[in-house]
Amino acid sequence: MNTSFQFQLPEGYTREQVEILLAEHYTFKVEEPVSTSWALYDTFDWRLFKKSLTLHQLGQWFFLRSLPDGQALHRILPSAAPKFAQDFPDSPLKEDLQTIIDPRALLKLSELTTKSYAYRILNRDKKTVARLVYTAGWTTPDASSTARVIYLNLLPVRGYPKYTRGLTAHLESAGLSLSKWQDLYFSALEAVGQDPGSYSSKIDVQLEPGMRADEATKIILCRLLQIIRANQAGIKADIDVEFLHDYRVAIRRTRSALSQIKNVFPEDITHQFKQDFAYLGKLTNELRDLDVYLLSEEVYRSMLPAVLRDDINPLFDYLRAQRKQTLEAVITSFDQERSKRILLNWKTFLREPVPETRQPAGAMTPIIELARKRIYKHYRRIIKDGQEILKSPQ
Repeated sequence: MNTSFQFQLPEGYTREQVEILLAEHYTFKVEEPVSTSWALYDTFDWRLFKKSLTLHQLGQWFFLRSLPDGQALHRILPSAAPKFAQDFPDSPLKEDLQTIIDPRALLKLSELTTKSYAYRILNRDKKTVARLVYTAGWTTPDASSTARVIYLNLLPVRGYPKYTRGLTAHLESAGLSLSKWQDLYFSALEAVGQDPGSYSSKIDVQLEPGMRADEATKIILCRLLQIIRANQAGIKADIDVEFLHDYRVAIRRTRSALSQIKNVFPEDITHQFKQDFAYLGKLTNELRDLDVYLLSEEVYRSMLPAVLRDDINPLFDYLRAQRKQTLEAVITSFDQERSKRILLNWKTFLREPVPETRQPAGAMTPIIELARKRIYKHYRRIIKDGQEILKSPQ
């Protein structure tokens, strides 16, 4: 019987309370406490969480676990804390991570300083028949404050299943309930204010069919502005290239919405902001081009005969140097008066209440009608193009 059982304890539940609970029915011996670090990793856009996986660091070891049960799928001991999947030693863990997260960086989302006390549960012959580990975790190195995460692990000892069953029943009768890895996962993230799955580059908004077109459009555009703002910080910190990608996609979607959702905002406002976002997009064109080239370095290298592959190194050294300079220019442009004014004016406009008057003409049209017209227009265009293709000689 190798399965371990986990009990998550209420905040403030002390080790002394556990010992009193054990002493009611069991003889035990406590071992010297062990202190270590405990951390959770994921990408900025929660790629592991969305695949029901977690990357968990305990001391120097990394574990890839499944949610919700916490089964350890892979573990590895790297020589240094990796930033990207490619930084891990060759292993099944590395292969799985590359498939899921590349080219995103791993971010340390929650880190706890933990102290664990192991209790050896003894029978009448003084033999260890079960182990119970009390672990408390703090979000700061100061262990004198109240622990933010507390849990018990019941570790069975082979050959003594009845003691495991009895101890489980005793703990449950005292009001402690069995929990899953996901409970500990969510508690550790909640302790540092993290909300799993909170960021997505998708426009995940809720619209009512009868909502005014201008009001609904502002909701969509507000979501895009949030994405733009969220990714600017990642670009400045140069965490990974996907921050720039998501930033540029949100800029393009904003321009596209202003072009395609017609007669909803005043023409002069639409025209001005289309120009403003075209300017913001152009600021990052060169940086994105360099990112694409550098991401494809191994592809270009593989096109050459093996004897010539090292000869391409000066080119990519040059591109990396150019990227560094270009990134600095982009970061400077974010802080320039024009860029800041554009986003501030855009935020102000989006927060203004929609006018009560019917101006322009489509502002008060229910969004469902506007969407139907737009979809039908594209549908007719597809049918027309398809008919032209069928008329062409085979």
